[in-house]
Amino acid sequence: MKYCTKCGTKTPEDAVFCYVCGTKIDDLSVDLQKSTKDKVSDHRHYYPHSSQQIDDKYYKDYTHKEHVFLKILAIVFIIGMITASISLFAVFSSFRMDVIGTQNYYLEEANSNEVFLNIYNGIGDIDIIFTDDTDIMVEINVIVLGRKNVDESEFAEFKINDYEKNLTIEFDSGEQIFSFFNKKILEYDISITLNSKLVLYADVQMETGDFYLDINCQTANINNLNIVTKTGDVSIYAYSTENVTINNVYLVSTTGQIQFSLSDEGANYISNVFATTTTGKIFFDFGRNSIYNGNEIELTTTTGKIVLYCTNMQYLENVTWLISTSTGSVYANITQDFIIEKQLQISFFITVNTGSIEILAEFHDDIGYLFEATTDTGTITIPEQSPNYDTALNKYYFSLSTDTGNIMAEL
Repeated sequence: MKYCTKCGTKTPEDAVFCYVCGTKIDDLSVDLQKSTKDKVSDHRHYYPHSSQQIDDKYYKDYTHKEHVFLKILAIVFIIGMITASISLFAVFSSFRMDVIGTQNYYLEEANSNEVFLNIYNGIGDIDIIFTDDTDIMVEINVIVLGRKNVDESEFAEFKINDYEKNLTIEFDSGEQIFSFFNKKILEYDISITLNSKLVLYADVQMETGDFYLDINCQTANINNLNIVTKTGDVSIYAYSTENVTINNVYLVSTTGQIQFSLSDEGANYISNVFATTTTGKIFFDFGRNSIYNGNEIELTTTTGKIVLYCTNMQYLENVTWLISTSTGSVYANITQDFIIEKQLQISFFITVNTGSIEILAEFHDDIGYLFEATTDTGTITIPEQSPNYDTALNKYYFSLSTDTGNIMAEL
């Protein structure tokens, strides 16, 4: 069948004219077929590939551009890392403290057995050792660390004055707060060895360093121990000492921890203990059979934990323990298995905000004890009051308080 290209009417194959409109069919059909073929040919010329071929080509072009971009990004990253490494090396090279000198002092004999040690150290540690293993009364070794452009004439020095009635040792490093821009910053690591014959009065102020006192002798006498540091730790040890006397203990650290440990052997004589830190831990071990002369002991911290060991403390008068922390916890291990031959009231006031309180105690049968505890959202487990609390010669009273923590006391 043929179609009229003018009116679209079907016409027989042998028709020459459209019987509807009279248009000649052969010429128009030939022209229409030729025109259609030309249009199809033109269309195929304009789109020479299939859709799959088109997608493959687009993917290859995109992948190539992506690889190029990633290569450029990797090169930029490597260059950045190299630059940053060079910068960090330069910064930490300026930060590094090198040993630039040493100082040594010693005193063979002294006119007095009392030594007053007054030290301010801006940057650096302080180690003090009490020992029997020396014939020299005082020996001081200082390692000086710093940067370039510093010479020994700028070092702070110890001053030793041996008076008739006392021996004084003084040191002041000056303000040594660290700064990247201060090329003359100095750090002093100080080691002091003291003969056990000396009676020590120590007043030490520090900014960033640790303080360490090792009482390593048979007998030691310290009449004043005032140690204050901002970011360092404070450690006092007397493990091998048979007889140690430490009066007026004042230990302060802002962010460091405080440790105080006495020997279980011999006799320890302690008075007026105060220790506080903000974010550090407090650990106190009063040893065994220590004698306490005073009416108060205070251990406080803000966010750190407090750990206490106290075994057969011999009190000379009524004593109040003040133990407190905000977000830390308190653990106390108390043993009292003998009676003090005088009427005494020993009171523990332990306060915690969000932490827990745990008391492990062992008392002689004739000692009276009373536990009282309060908490907001935590749980409480405490023993009942001893029946002889009101009539006992020695009484132990525990007031335990926490907001959201747990309270547990076990006898």
